[in-house]
Amino acid sequence: YQRRVRGFFLLRKKMEPPQTKNVVCTIQPEKQLLIVTLNRPTTLNSVDPDTHEELHQVWDFYERNDELRVAILTGDGRSFCSGMDLKESAAGKGLGSFPAT
Repeated sequence: YQRRVRGFFLLRKKMEPPQTKNVVCTIQPEKQLLIVTLNRPTTLNSVDPDTHEELHQVWDFYERNDELRVAILTGDGRSFCSGMDLKESAAGKGLGSFPAT
């Protein structure tokens, strides 16, 4: 995309967010905006270890891109986020499986 700086147009490399299963990223470069959507509506967007790791990748991507100024975290479906996935926790995939941040 193009960005105007002091009367000149600079061509910027297209930013590509990480491709993940449980987290959907949308970039609006003209607004310097990253929209991060939790995409597990059947579990009310609860966070399991995989989703936690995906969010970690997304925030690393956001931090590396100076073109982005704002990130909005939202959830798909009727709930933003119900917290930790308790079914995963009961199955032995609880806090010990979550990566350290």
